[in-house]
Amino acid sequence: MYGRALQYSTNAQDAQRIMLNSHAIPKEIMIEFFSKLSEEDSINCMNNLMRSNRQNGPLVAEIAVKYASKIDTKKSIQVLEAYGTNEGLLLFLCNVLPHTDDPDIYFKYIEACARMGNFKEVERVIKETQYYDAKRVKDFLMEGKFSDPRPLIYLCDMHGYIEDLTRYLYTTKQLKCIEIFLFKVNSNASPKVLGSLLDLDCDENYIKQLLNSIRVCPIDELVEEFD
Repeated sequence: MYGRALQYSTNAQDAQRIMLNSHAIPKEIMIEFFSKLSEEDSINCMNNLMRSNRQNGPLVAEIAVKYASKIDTKKSIQVLEAYGTNEGLLLFLCNVLPHTDDPDIYFKYIEACARMGNFKEVERVIKETQYYDAKRVKDFLMEGKFSDPRPLIYLCDMHGYIEDLTRYLYTTKQLKCIEIFLFKVNSNASPKVLGSLLDLDCDENYIKQLLNSIRVCPIDELVEEFD
């Protein structure tokens, strides 16, 4: 009955009251009703749905995807972010990402994936796309101190933030990750890594240990760093 009432509602305020019974309204009827609304009324209704029940996040995300041509993408993101629904935000961004080159939207997607613990997807976006702001993503991953450092390692390697990466891994006591980076990811970065460790007053024995374990590296650059 709530669904039928919504279908025949012609008053925006009445419709918003009816929508609060989202648990009793078929999803298809709810989504279809938004085709009648302006962008402003759609945003108001989406806010009301989230305010009444945060479990409406996936529903609001579907609505935002369906009417992306009418509702500004960043306004939809603001609604979903305002109520802390990472699941709904991720669902929306998954559908938006293939159709945009906006660095802000890419950052929001990386941010949501990281907070949900989906580091494989963060790593994929960093490796396979180019529309994100590398410095902004780097700062976010460092400030978040996430348990999986691989996305950060690949980002810094791809965009030349070797000194920043070394400083971060050393100060957070992730020496094993420094070794993985040098021996498995990019041994050519050895001069910058070892030079940064010298600047950080790292234990000389540890630097010697790394130096003796590296099979291939640019010798001239290494000598210059040590000089």
